[in-house]
Amino acid sequence: MNKMIVINSHNPSISNIYYEDSSLYIRSRDSNNILMDTVEKYDISLDCKNNIHIVCSTYNGELYYLTYVNNIWEKNILKKLGKGSVVKYLKIINLKNIVHIFYYLQNKNYNISQKLIHVYGYSKNWRVNHINVDSLMEDNNVYFIDTNEKEQIFILSKIMKGAQKELALIIYSNEINRWELPFSLELRKGNIRVKNFLIDSKNNIHIVYIKDEETDNTYYSYKNIYEPSDWNTHLIGNINGTALKIFEIKNQVIIISKSNNLYTKRVCKFDKNQLNTIDIQLDTAVDIVCLGREFNNKYIDTYGIIKNDSVYLLGVDDLNDNKNGYIDNSCNEAGSYKESIFRRIMNFIK
Repeated sequence: MNKMIVINSHNPSISNIYYEDSSLYIRSRDSNNILMDTVEKYDISLDCKNNIHIVCSTYNGELYYLTYVNNIWEKNILKKLGKGSVVKYLKIINLKNIVHIFYYLQNKNYNISQKLIHVYGYSKNWRVNHINVDSLMEDNNVYFIDTNEKEQIFILSKIMKGAQKELALIIYSNEINRWELPFSLELRKGNIRVKNFLIDSKNNIHIVYIKDEETDNTYYSYKNIYEPSDWNTHLIGNINGTALKIFEIKNQVIIISKSNNLYTKRVCKFDKNQLNTIDIQLDTAVDIVCLGREFNNKYIDTYGIIKNDSVYLLGVDDLNDNKNGYIDNSCNEAGSYKESIFRRIMNFIK
């Protein structure tokens, strides 16, 4: 999928990166601005000095690590994977100037899965962990990894409890450089398939999922990780098979789904257990990721509109439209686009 990455790194020379037709472009989609080609998967993060870090796998069977420091790009091969291996998952995180890279390999000739690999270090002094965790979506070998403000890393997985598998969290402490034993989340909803998840600034875990026996329904549940509280659960309708994004902004969790040109935004005020839903019709929206240190080691993954050399992000500015934090009159009766429902991100694109 083509994507635009907006980088708020206060560095005017690199304000946006594009992924299009298996290539990564800098600043503009021009053949002179290709950073990498034959790119299959990639991920991007910023460190505490707003330097850019990229990890990507190529169709040639190589895993690359790229950095942009002091206006200089440096590109290194992290691993040669071999023609028989394919990367099914890829993520990069920066915590206290330590780079954490996660990837998952599968042998495409024999359908043999390997463990999730965790590479971490600083200035090319890499260490490697092999993590024995189950994928939550067997068809796509997808893992779900997030961080919190304490700079812990969370992997959402499954563990055996008796004769059944249950959702569990595996936590990595950046202070002691060690993975803790997994603990069950006690989400007893039968056999579920996770679509996305988030750890928010209050250490609540938010999970969007479907049940195998109810594939027409999608559920959203959340609770505090460290407190013995019950799950708060909402039925959010039939969004199976559609792209789904989730992020936190201003103490609210935003869930965005897309079906053709109809975008549905769900706003959760988790301190009040409220979930509001708004449908918005957009014809020219693009897939956008916005990075910035103000997002606490995370990024805003959403859709948006590029207009007059500025970017408007769905689910960001519309929180400020009224005192309740929800859209009141930002859309007309048909739900069509008005500029006021998007935040104008100044100085991102020049």
